[in-house]
Amino acid sequence: MDIFIKLFLTTISICRFRNGPQALDYSPGFLRLAVYIYIAVNSVLMLLSADWVAGLVQVFVQLGLLAGFTWGVLYVFGNTPRFSQTLTALLSVDSLISFCSLPVVGFLKSEILPEKVFLFLLVIMLWHWGVMGHVFRHALSRSLVSGLGLSFLFFYGSYYVVFLLQRTIS
Repeated sequence: MDIFIKLFLTTISICRFRNGPQALDYSPGFLRLAVYIYIAVNSVLMLLSADWVAGLVQVFVQLGLLAGFTWGVLYVFGNTPRFSQTLTALLSVDSLISFCSLPVVGFLKSEILPEKVFLFLLVIMLWHWGVMGHVFRHALSRSLVSGLGLSFLFFYGSYYVVFLLQRTIS
């Protein structure tokens, strides 16, 4: 339980732009816990909008995309030793932000005040983009603009792949 609390508190600090991925301990346990939490939270989120098979496939595809993109970016910039901490940070912040978006997505599905709920969802998406950019900035020792660009590239690519996947499954 100690490792969960430490990961949770560090993740909150990263989401508040106070720390980068280097604040996380280099630990296989942290990465493993972040993967499990990511799968759990995103499975619940996907089940709100898809059947369970399609939802689980999307979760694992997105996990693979995030891990592959992170490795590739770190490889290109010569920072592969930072992979574990960077992926742990990206998975944990995604999990926390996805968890925060659960009520918003639920309200969006219920069609109660869809305009206001959509605005909340937009704010959450922008926050997610900013935090991922912040993590990439620290992982690569680059500017925030570079991190935001990489974050945007990941979001665009992953949404495209998931869109194609949904069309294939349907």
